[in-house]
This record gives sequence, structure tokens and C-alpha cells, in this order.
Amino acid sequence: MDDRTLASVVSTTRAYYDGPADEIYRTIWGDNLHLGVPCSEGCPHPEAMEHTNEIMARAVRLGPGVMVLDLGCGYGSTARYLASNFGCNVTGVNISERELELARDRGAEAGLNHLLTFEYGDFHGLGCADGSYDVVWS
Repeated sequence: MDDRTLASVVSTTRAYYDGPADEIYRTIWGDNLHLGVPCSEGCPHPEAMEHTNEIMARAVRLGPGVMVLDLGCGYGSTARYLASNFGCNVTGVNISERELELARDRGAEAGLNHLLTFEYGDFHGLGCADGSYDVVWS
């Protein structure tokens, strides 16, 4: 994909998430913007989304001092989960300023600002130095 096409895709995606998707997703799914793995028969979607976090967290080494890059962090729900349950330092990156604003607000409300950073960024070219993060979450 050439740079011009990539820029167009990113711009269109950003407009979607800053536009209609913002209200639709928050109304239907709340702060968690990923598909869920049901934890049991009839498991409600919000619980299934949390269950997905639990499954993924078991697959990596997490704990205090572990640096996590959360690509496409949405409203920061997963970043808050990782910070509050494992004491990880999480940098959430997203192209939606609306989602980042809410992620920052929710992080502050949860008292997790010392572990969370939310930044605008396109995962196609973040410019992170090798070894900056222990875990890349997406």
C-alpha cells in the first residue's frame, strides 16, 4: 500500500471512530471495544469481553514494571484492566481523539494515571525504539 492510500485509509478510519462509531459502540458495548469470548452458556457480551482480557493476560508475563503497548486502545478499558490487575505500565495508542479523551478521563477516574498514558498514533508508523515495550497488545 503506498503512502497516499495508507493516509486515506487512516483518515477514513479516524473519521468513522470519531463520528458515528463513537456513540454506537459506547451505547451498545460500553467502554470495551473488542469481541468477547463467552465464559459460559448465555454469557452476556460485557462479561465475554472481560473474559477475553483474562484469556489474553494469561498468555503473557504481566506485572509491575512491565511495559505494555496497547494498539488501538479504544476507550482504554483493556489498559485500565491491565494496570489495575497487574500493575503494568500501559501506553494506549489510537487514531480516535474522541476515544483517547474518554480513555484519559476514565483512567483519571480510576486513579490509574501513574500507570497509564494515552497517545494519538497510527500503528503503521509509531517510531518506537526496539525494546521499548515488553508486551504489544492488540
